[in-house]
Amino acid sequence: MLPKLRLSPPSDTILDSFESVGWTRADLAVRMGQTTQQIEELVMNRVRITETTAETLSSALGGSAQFWANREARYQAALAQRRGDD
Repeated sequence: MLPKLRLSPPSDTILDSFESVGWTRADLAVRMGQTTQQIEELVMNRVRITETTAETLSSALGGSAQFWANREARYQAALAQRRGDD
């Protein structure tokens, strides 16, 4: 049996990224062209990072769109493993 992977949602990285430069959630919303409520859903890990979101995160926070997409995929894989879905 494989060891359980640590669950680290993409929102951890998103929060670290914008807080490290002194931005608020409202600042990130403006930079991503989204509402503050949409950013709240993202940072509370209530929505998945889509291809479009990955591209927008890349533009706003740096890193490639692939980085953000991979971050989401790894998190979803860890969730599936934890649930025993793998």
